[in-house]
Amino acid sequence: MKNRYLQKNCFDLEYQRSLYILNSTLSLGTGSVIAFLGGLILDFDKWFLYSAALVVICSSVYFIYRKTNMNLKKVSNQIRMLENE
Repeated sequence: MKNRYLQKNCFDLEYQRSLYILNSTLSLGTGSVIAFLGGLILDFDKWFLYSAALVVICSSVYFIYRKTNMNLKKVSNQIRMLENE
């Protein structure tokens, strides 16, 4: 019985950690996109550099988001399976 609670607590901690990573990634990505768009508006001569930076930032945020979201689903399923036992 105690082992089951210990496993659930470990899964809950892993889930909270993944949520923290997800929120941090989305916040940093949004802030970076806003900053680069502001830089693009202020200095339109460097549009190619800013556009390339935006593509790199958006793609990295997307891949980190996708990986973290899959991890959240996996942990959630593990918690459900543990509760059904």
